[in-house]
Amino acid sequence: MSKARNNLPQYLQKYITKQDYSLYTAIDQAVWRYVMFISVPFYKKHAHPVYLEGLEKTGIPLDRIPDIDSMDQRLDRFGWGAVAVKGFIPPTAFMDMLSNKVLAIGVDIRTAEHLMYTPAPDIIHETAGHAPIIADKDYAHYLCSYGDISKKAIYSKDDENIYEIIRTLSDLKEDPNAKLEEIEKYEKLLIEFSNETGYISEAAELSRMNWWTAEYGLIGTLENPKIYGAGLLSSVIESYESIHPKVKKINYDLGCIGYNYDITEQQPQLFVTDNFNKLTSYLNDYASTMAFKTGGLSGLNKAQESKSITTTLLDSNISISGILKEYKTCDNNLSYLQFSGPTQLCYNENEIKGHSKNYHMDGFGCPIGTIKDINKSIYECNKEDLDSLGISIGTNKTIMFKNGIIVSGDIIDIHFINNKPQIIKFGNCSVKQGENIFFKPEWGFYDLISGTNVI
Repeated sequence: MSKARNNLPQYLQKYITKQDYSLYTAIDQAVWRYVMFISVPFYKKHAHPVYLEGLEKTGIPLDRIPDIDSMDQRLDRFGWGAVAVKGFIPPTAFMDMLSNKVLAIGVDIRTAEHLMYTPAPDIIHETAGHAPIIADKDYAHYLCSYGDISKKAIYSKDDENIYEIIRTLSDLKEDPNAKLEEIEKYEKLLIEFSNETGYISEAAELSRMNWWTAEYGLIGTLENPKIYGAGLLSSVIESYESIHPKVKKINYDLGCIGYNYDITEQQPQLFVTDNFNKLTSYLNDYASTMAFKTGGLSGLNKAQESKSITTTLLDSNISISGILKEYKTCDNNLSYLQFSGPTQLCYNENEIKGHSKNYHMDGFGCPIGTIKDINKSIYECNKEDLDSLGISIGTNKTIMFKNGIIVSGDIIDIHFINNKPQIIKFGNCSVKQGENIFFKPEWGFYDLISGTNVI
């Protein structure tokens, strides 16, 4: 087993399956041989020069379907690995594996009826498409960096819906027994959702970047491009047509994220990069604009627009994971965060005991800023500061923030982390700012966490 595969986080293990090689039929093997037979001679001339070398180095035979465990051992030489998965896995899981330098390889193979192209992920696409170019260290670096950045992207509810439609539609198109009306139904749904989506999330933009690079990318010049994208390298039809003048070629830059795509159709335009380092450069340029880099109000805007679960990290190293319902500002500075539904609290990426999503089932809110009397956030206080403020267990206390937030109630407990107060639990508590009421006594306990900024 490769080091990369062995080091995969435990939460990704549930997506891994076993490649039962005995399930491949003679027809399956013939499909593999035929695709490789007609593809490889073409790629000698039209693919990136590393392609043929990469086939051998990554353990991809021409005469039979690859054994994924053998590929895993070969990829270990490059610091990579491979695991078997079944069909579509969630994009976040796929990207997380890439960030750990592991290729997720679908064990299924396309049917003989779909020799030339299949919209469903199969072993031809994942092995003969993705793996060979990893032999180029600059491309391998880009792919890993892309996975690492993409897993931090904010996605939306629309992304989830479109993903489910595409997954279903791809499976239907690969299924010889699928009914035409079912296919047409999901094709119509895909068009409707694509047209209705007004908010384009970070995840959606990065998905487009991936499509026009790792999946359908060309390298070289507009006049003489070479193929490196896995979607082209695994599609006999599109690989031939990709170099045809009728397919528009565009110099690759961040403008590619303005082009949507349809996974079930051939692409009307393709992007050509000079070299793989340029891919990484543009990726880093995009990453600098993402919420996980910028934080602050711009990041919170993206989180709120997404209507999906995000994680907000405060400068106290406490993070809040849930659906951001709203946030309040005072003098253009953040003053309050309100999350809806199950919400989790963590410190340094570990769940704080007693603060799971099961405890905060109905949401969570917290003030952001400094205490008026001492101009410090709670997490910056020491024991003397607490004493001077009269903050101790068993007292009834009102804490006023500089931004006008007032927290008032009975102090039941104080949770310390590294000798600093991080959570103060109140009973019979009210939280308000002017006419805004954030918490009422009858709602139960109020857990006051601290922070001055969203980083």
